[in-house]
This record gives sequence, structure tokens and C-alpha cells, in this order.
Amino acid sequence: MCRRDRDSMELTQPSLEACAWRRAIKLRFKLSDPSHLPQVGFLHLLLTDPAPNPWLTLLAQKLRVLGLSITSPTEEFVPSQLAEILKKLKELDWASTVARARCTCSPLALGLPPPEKLFNFHTSLPIPSHRRAFLLARLNAFPTMVTLGRFRGIPYSDRLCTCNTGAIETLDHLVFHCSHWIQDREAYIVPVLTKLNLASHPWVLQLLLCDTNADESITTNVARFLAKVAASKKKKTNIINS
Repeated sequence: MCRRDRDSMELTQPSLEACAWRRAIKLRFKLSDPSHLPQVGFLHLLLTDPAPNPWLTLLAQKLRVLGLSITSPTEEFVPSQLAEILKKLKELDWASTVARARCTCSPLALGLPPPEKLFNFHTSLPIPSHRRAFLLARLNAFPTMVTLGRFRGIPYSDRLCTCNTGAIETLDHLVFHCSHWIQDREAYIVPVLTKLNLASHPWVLQLLLCDTNADESITTNVARFLAKVAASKKKKTNIINS
């Protein structure tokens, strides 16, 4: 559940439930107009049946939740109310998605804000390995010892970096401090920090992963650095396992 909601949040997509309700509500409003009512067929019989209609009753309950005052399931609606109802549906669905997306492998775990629109890096990073590395970092799933230790059952205090400084290998440590990546950091991260006139504080990592900067070269540089680190780590793992 969390993974699905996290992906929906990251891609700013509505849930399947919200899509279904949206279609049902739009149909209900359409059928409120007498000119759209069918004069023959099953739907005509369904809508003119005097017996209680569970579909209309369920829709009426949902519309009440969305703030529409309804006295009868068969009540006619004003078309101008539709936009406000759909807006409310979208807001409630988004709030529910964000609440359910609060898990370990989620941007929220890093303190990143929920996106307001689809991020540019999905199209601005043409190389798949760069997009993947940047996305893994955003999802708090980049292959650090902190991440791998979660799956291997390693105590947090023992998830140390191989740079022999005694530091826990967090993403912040890899990006700003680890001695293994000095050259790559000088090539990709330092120019970004210089351009933004920032130092290497923990909140700076959040800023670099937000992909909200007007300058796309910032995200590109961060993605290149992360891709190089990920490729090197994968190569070392393959050598160890061979």
C-alpha cells in the first residue's frame, strides 16, 4: 500500500479509487440533466425504477462527504457544482495519498516536500542510469550501508562506510564527506554548492534532491555524481560476489 501511494505521490497521479469516483460523479451530474437521460434501455429502467437504487445511494453518501448537501439520492444537481466537487475530491485524495506514503523508502522520510507537479528530472535527465540514481536518492533507497543494512539486519551503529573514518554511510556522508568520492565531488557537487553559495549542511541535500531549481544543471550534476557512485558500488559488489 505504501509503495503504491509513494509512487502515486512522486508522479503526482490520483489514486485508482479517485479516478473511479471522478467518472461516477461526472456521470451522475450528466444524468441530472433531463436532456441527457436515456428514454429506452437498461439505464432508463434503472433510473426510473421506484425501488431504492444502491448506486445512487452510495454516490449520494460520497457527495455528502465532499460537501454537497443532498436530500435525496435522485436529486438533480446544478452543473456549476461539479467543478467544486471534483476539486474537493482531488484535494482529499491527495491528502490521503501523502498520509499513506509516509514510509521508510519515501521522499517524506528525507524531509522532502510532496511534489506540486511532475518533476523535471523525468525528462531533463536523458540517461536512464542518471534518472534511476536520482530517483533512488529521492526515495531514500540509494545503495548506502544505511539502506543495505535495513535489508541485512545490520544494527544502525554498524552500518559504517569503508572510508575507515568510523562514519555511518548515509547519503549525506557520501555526497559531502566520504573520501572515496573526492574527485567526483569536486567535479559535480562542489560547483553546485558554489553556484548556490551554500555549505554542506544536511538540509542542503534536501535542496539538491528537490529538483525545483530553475537551473537544470544543478539536478544534472547531482544525478551524474549519484550515478557514478552507484555504478562503482555495483561493480565492487559484483567483484566480491564473483
